[in-house]
Amino acid sequence: MIEGAKEKLNNYIEEGKRNVSSVLTEVQEEFKNREDIIAKPVVIDFTVGEWGGGVGTNIGVKVNDKLLQLTKHSESQLYARTGVPAQYAEKLYELKEFGLLRDNLKTMITKQCSDGLLFRHVGATAKGILSPSYRRMDAAPIFEAYVQSALDSKFVPYKAHNTEYRYQIQFLYPEIFQPTENEYIVYGVSLTTGDYGSQALEIELLALRIMCRNLAVGYDLLRKVHLGKRFQFNENEETVLLSDKTHLLDSQAIASAVSDVTKSSVMQIEHIHKVVQDSVSKEVNIKDAIASLRKKGVSKGIAEKIKTTYEMEAPIEVLPQQKGLWRLSNAISLVAQGIPEYDKRIDTQKLAMEVILNEAA
Repeated sequence: MIEGAKEKLNNYIEEGKRNVSSVLTEVQEEFKNREDIIAKPVVIDFTVGEWGGGVGTNIGVKVNDKLLQLTKHSESQLYARTGVPAQYAEKLYELKEFGLLRDNLKTMITKQCSDGLLFRHVGATAKGILSPSYRRMDAAPIFEAYVQSALDSKFVPYKAHNTEYRYQIQFLYPEIFQPTENEYIVYGVSLTTGDYGSQALEIELLALRIMCRNLAVGYDLLRKVHLGKRFQFNENEETVLLSDKTHLLDSQAIASAVSDVTKSSVMQIEHIHKVVQDSVSKEVNIKDAIASLRKKGVSKGIAEKIKTTYEMEAPIEVLPQQKGLWRLSNAISLVAQGIPEYDKRIDTQKLAMEVILNEAA
């Protein structure tokens, strides 16, 4: 069976070369076209129910004469910033009370956001609505340092994603580990970051079960929050377009740290393998485990799918045969593969690693 595992791994690597290259090109293009505008409430207005489709929602933001459409992510940020309850806004939209929703947003943005808002947009889409104190790190040198350090350390490309508000690039260390009979695992490193809120810069180890491609991501190697000095308007300014120079202050230092962490991650693989090895035979009370996942915010539907997956009869190509913590982790990973939204899939894959690490702590 080891030969079959090697063949699958080689296929993943060939596929990964194409996927990572394509997404990196897409992300670099986004970096070039992205702009930041910081605006005071007096120049901000809203359109509701007037947008003719496209990504995201039918809520639009006008900053002076510039009209920006929102994504689901930036729409939720708008409600959080203005203090307008999302459920209330959704009900007004459902009832076609578009004028009332617009009036609520205009009133609350004046009350809650007197310092202004930062609109981070790509073309006509606002992907982030943020505090003026939020500063993006220039991700280009960070990505470059990460990719080069991974390749220098003999990692190979595996997967990359450009989601609604996150970027993720994963590499594998092409050495197959066998924690128990007929179980074949390869480890790797994952960089996840986002310039649109809700995601710090993280570098984590990952574990991939080769036979079924179940993936668990975790074991934090680096965490860097995207915060900077609070922006201050000059007198009589109402709108400011930030230049790229504004974002370069810490990028080189962070890129250096990313490079160091990526290179040293190879030395952590033996440790994470020991954790996985111990999890294979560690018993699980599935009822308690599901209750714990619900407390972490996992929806009832996803939690029930994880329980059903853990308990079902499945061939070794789908799940580990031995009941225990490793099988639970793989049940979570298997459910994650079926989640269409990449951001939710990423969060669920993190849970797959978290259940193992919590037991090892």
